[in-house]
Amino acid sequence: MTSSLELSIQGSAPEPYRVRIGIKQGRVVAECTCPFGRTERGRRSLCKHRRAVLSVDSKVLKLPAAALKRLKAWVADHQSAIQDLNGRTDLARKTVLPATTQPRVGLAACIDIETTGVSAPTDAITEVAVALFRYAEDTGQILGIVDQQSFLGEPSVPIPPEVARLTAITPQLVQGRAIDWDSVRRVMDQAEFLVAHNAEFERRFLSRIPGLMADRLLLCTMHLPTWRRAGSKSSLRLEHLTAAHGIGHVAHRAFGDVLATVQLLAQTSPTTGKPYFLEILRAAHTRLSPELQQPATGQGRPAGRQRALTPSMA
Repeated sequence: MTSSLELSIQGSAPEPYRVRIGIKQGRVVAECTCPFGRTERGRRSLCKHRRAVLSVDSKVLKLPAAALKRLKAWVADHQSAIQDLNGRTDLARKTVLPATTQPRVGLAACIDIETTGVSAPTDAITEVAVALFRYAEDTGQILGIVDQQSFLGEPSVPIPPEVARLTAITPQLVQGRAIDWDSVRRVMDQAEFLVAHNAEFERRFLSRIPGLMADRLLLCTMHLPTWRRAGSKSSLRLEHLTAAHGIGHVAHRAFGDVLATVQLLAQTSPTTGKPYFLEILRAAHTRLSPELQQPATGQGRPAGRQRALTPSMA
C-alpha cells in the first residue's frame, strides 16, 4: 500500500480504532481495526469509521486540525479512486448471488460460563467455554463447529457447596488452574457476533475481564419468539428446551451448555420451517449493518454494544 494515511478514530471501545487508507494497484484500500471491519462482511463493505474518513466527516472523526487538513488534502487528491471504492463496496453489499453459487458462509461464536454465584461484583468465574461455528448467511443453517475451547479456573472466592453439587466443579477440580483468556479472545475475535443462552448473565461477568467484551455484539438465545410454540411449555431454561427437542445435554457445565445451545439453534422450528438460528441471524444483521448508527432507545451507547440483546429487540 502506497501513499497511506493512518488515523485514530474513537469508537465505543476504550481504545481508539485505527483506520488506514492508501493506494494499492491504483485503487483506494481502506482498513479498520473495529470488529465489523475485521469480519468477512466488513471486508466486502465499509464500516462507519472508514466511511467517515473517506467522506471527511469532521463531526464523527473529531481529529486535530493538522490531521484533518492532511486528510482533506489526501481525499481531494484521490476523489476518483474513492468513488470507485464506494461503488465496489456498495455493489458487494447489494449483490444477490445466483441460486447456483456456493452459499455465503459466516462465523459466530457461542459462549457460556459457570460461576460461584450470581453476583458479578462478588462472585467469580470457574469455567468458560466458547465454540466458533460456521453458518449459511442466507438460510441460517449451522454448518458445523470449527473451533472450541473450554477452561477451568480457580476462583478468587470459595465455591459454595450447593454450587459444587450443581455443577460438579469442586475446589479440588479447579485448584491451581487458570483460564486462558487469550485463547478465549482468539476464538471470539474470529466471530462476527456472539450468542449465549441468558446472555445478560454472561455479559455481567465477562465485561469485567479487561478488553474482552469491548464493542462485541452479544445476542441472547433465550427469548426467541418460537420457543414457547416448540413444545417447551412455560420454561425457557436450556435444559428444558434441549429435552423438548431430544438433544443430549451435559447441563450446568460450560462446555456442555455451549454444545447444546449450538445444537438447539441448528434445529428446524416447527413454526417457521427454518432453523432457529435464522431468528438470531436476522437480529445480528440489523445490529451489524454499517448504516445503523443510532443509539438504542434510552441508552448512551451505540445500539447492540455492551448489552445482551434478544432478537425481538432488533
